[in-house]
Amino acid sequence: MLDPGILEFLRKFLKDREQAISFCISEFTQDMFLVDVSDSRQEMKKTQEMLLQAADLSLNDQKQVYRDFFSEAFPKLFVTFPQFRRIMLKYGWPPDHLKNIFRTLTFRAEFSDRSFNLRKHPGRMDAKYLSYSELICGLAACEPHVPHGDQTGESRTRYIFRFYCRDPSGKLDFSEFREMVRDIRRCKGFSTDEIDVLNEATVSAKVFNCEEHASLTLTDFLTGVGQLKFRGTSHLLRAPVSLPIRLRENEKMRQTSSVPSTNKGSSTISPPLSPDIGTGARKRTRPTSEAVENNSDIGDSSHIMSFEAMADAAEDDMSFISPSFEDNVGPDSYDYATHVVRVKRTGQVLDVQSLWEFEAFNVSSEANEMLKGLRYFERTVKNDPDKMPMSWGKERVNLAIVWTQIAEIDHKFQKS
Repeated sequence: MLDPGILEFLRKFLKDREQAISFCISEFTQDMFLVDVSDSRQEMKKTQEMLLQAADLSLNDQKQVYRDFFSEAFPKLFVTFPQFRRIMLKYGWPPDHLKNIFRTLTFRAEFSDRSFNLRKHPGRMDAKYLSYSELICGLAACEPHVPHGDQTGESRTRYIFRFYCRDPSGKLDFSEFREMVRDIRRCKGFSTDEIDVLNEATVSAKVFNCEEHASLTLTDFLTGVGQLKFRGTSHLLRAPVSLPIRLRENEKMRQTSSVPSTNKGSSTISPPLSPDIGTGARKRTRPTSEAVENNSDIGDSSHIMSFEAMADAAEDDMSFISPSFEDNVGPDSYDYATHVVRVKRTGQVLDVQSLWEFEAFNVSSEANEMLKGLRYFERTVKNDPDKMPMSWGKERVNLAIVWTQIAEIDHKFQKS
């Protein structure tokens, strides 16, 4: 499946091929997706910030969800249902209603500036992709302790209506409303006998001025729940286990599943990777072959890194894991190696090279220098004088000199 951003571009292009499509270069960073709800200076106005604050999801919790999401989505910014299913199974959700939950969470794109508003057909309810913003907001709204009143209650009510409403018209029919009543009675421990459910659904429908064969709109449903005319929705759409608790359990399982080093003759040094993710340039050092050769005693060598330490360092910095299969298990799961080493027969590790030291990942490589130049061209720079966006500013003279040199080289090449 193509990335939704590409599909949106093609949709605009095919609609009017003669119209010039404007665009600018943008770089997505982790800070664009995470919200520090503990910052009292930040105004909590947007739906995402409000839900995250109510769910008490810390920055560490959000970083873990961010990591899980983009481990599945990369290099795209969205996940499809199979990827969403793997994420939710990891968070302890039962697989029974995940398709309905996936459909439920996609509607946030209609009113969120942090999401990618590519679904511009209000009657369409079969979106096949989900953004990070939609996922984190849905998880926050489903937290067991999130209050069901005020703005959070309204957002939760919208999710609940969406969950039970499968009609593309956006109206809840009586059979779907009856299913909602059945689930409420089950959560309260009441009888779910068909006659009891039908009787209560018939009585409750009159609260919304709806008869048995009429449909219920979202506005009427919000009004009835908000005025406490229809009770019990606070029990619906709750996560089986709190997300922060589940994230801590997953982290403990990940740590205990790692095999400890059994080589008592070698010592492990601190990994040469920055522990912070996405907080600037990574500074790395690696032992040279000369330094290792000079240490004849392996047990006293401080330049020998065990394979376990290198694996932990790579996983702390960035996890390159396979999308895996439906249940996230199986012999076909794999990890990308993030280090290349040479090992002597004596067990000494020589020439440790991390993935980031290769030319393609080197921040000073020609390709990355070109990208840095394009970012400079696209952005505003506060200086004397200021550089306007989409211009080279004072660097245009240097750029002209470079192009002149390139032209001279090409001219000599053509002559030869």
